[in-house]
Amino acid sequence: MSKDTLFLLQAIEVGAAITFLYDWLRTLRRVIPHKQFAISLEDLFFWIFCAFQVFVWMYRVTNGGMRWFAVVGALTGMYLYKKLLSRIFVNCFTWILSGVLAVLMKILRILSKPLKCIHTWISATGNRLGRRKKKILGNFKIWLKSRLRALKIRVCKR
Repeated sequence: MSKDTLFLLQAIEVGAAITFLYDWLRTLRRVIPHKQFAISLEDLFFWIFCAFQVFVWMYRVTNGGMRWFAVVGALTGMYLYKKLLSRIFVNCFTWILSGVLAVLMKILRILSKPLKCIHTWISATGNRLGRRKKKILGNFKIWLKSRLRALKIRVCKR
């Protein structure tokens, strides 16, 4: 197998890998909905990252030369992956990740019940204290101010 043929096959592999990574991003967007601005930022950073990685790969393999058949190979790899595997991958992993996320949310709800009870009890106690709480905090503030004045006096006298 010639060097150029091997390079073309690597370019096809790189294109398929880029599309595979983007499918992971698409899967996460389906499972965890994003706003349009967040999607735009994700896409921008993803494509900048991919362009940099492809540039570094091509620079290493071709010793700084640009080979257009590598670009065509990467586009071919992207197209083939998109047509053959993309839909299956995104649908399957969306289903799997949705199930995992649902189980994790149920576990978090179960674990957070004691915290909700504690929060309710603290809120009820705080409402009963009402004015006493304000008075205690006011006295504490006055005490802190007096300590701060005493500290300033000590620092200034020396």
